[in-house]
Amino acid sequence: MKDACKAFMLGLILLISAAALAACGGSAAEPAAPVAEAQVAPADTAVPPTEVPPTEVPPTDTPEPQLTAEERGREIFYNGGSYEFYKPESACASCHSLNGTVSGEGDAGPSLLGVAARAGERVPGLSAADYLRQSIMSPSAYVAPTYQNRMTKLASKLLTEEELDDVVAFLLILTDDTVHPDDVRPAPEVELDLGMMLLAEGNETRGRIAAISYRCLGCHADDEIAGYGPPFSSYEDLPPIMERGELRIADPAYEGQATTNQEYILESIFLPAAYILPGEWPEKMPNTYHSRLSDDDLANIMIWLATFE
Repeated sequence: MKDACKAFMLGLILLISAAALAACGGSAAEPAAPVAEAQVAPADTAVPPTEVPPTEVPPTDTPEPQLTAEERGREIFYNGGSYEFYKPESACASCHSLNGTVSGEGDAGPSLLGVAARAGERVPGLSAADYLRQSIMSPSAYVAPTYQNRMTKLASKLLTEEELDDVVAFLLILTDDTVHPDDVRPAPEVELDLGMMLLAEGNETRGRIAAISYRCLGCHADDEIAGYGPPFSSYEDLPPIMERGELRIADPAYEGQATTNQEYILESIFLPAAYILPGEWPEKMPNTYHSRLSDDDLANIMIWLATFE
């Protein structure tokens, strides 16, 4: 009986010990660690998206259009060369026109219309290109008929060798058929009452001086430059200039307002486009005399014109 009681008590003690061990840990699972709350950034502090650099487009090397020698020469003719002190007012166009008219005042030079056609015939042994180059670099070597030795040597000092070549190249394309539209001056709007124009008493000597000053002789009355304007003297079957108006007025193609020889000459000076001789002389008469010619000079020139036979 005692042995049975001891065994029962021993078993009870073991059972209680096992329960205690289970309650204290041993192989029991450990509690889970607390879970951190998710951190959400406020809307106004949101991280901006990563910027993607733009794709670089390689530059396109489009070359600028290259001007021809003739085009560069034309630019120099009107605006001068690249030299720092070369001004447009010193360029070729300040004294020379390209449409047969007189360009500039006082010291104007001959028009260069058609210069390519006659340049090779000016000086024996010189080609057109050589003559033009000489005229620019050594202008006193040859002076065009009826013009004085007033060509400036400025261009010879300011133009580079390449610019000189360009100018010559440009001049070599100047023929009567290749006048650039920009070189043709429009006819001025001038109202004349030829019947009311009264001429002062003129002087023949002063008239010739005025004619030289206004370059009348640069285009008229010289056989070497025939083709610029009709001679003042009688030629072929035509009478002298002051007697020629009646024949022009009788032409059915005449649309001017002149009724006498004198009125025709006055109209030809102030409004040269009123009547162009068909098939004989191109339209090259300057159309600027209405604003340049004084009353005294006009009277003197008219008296001088009357001396031609």
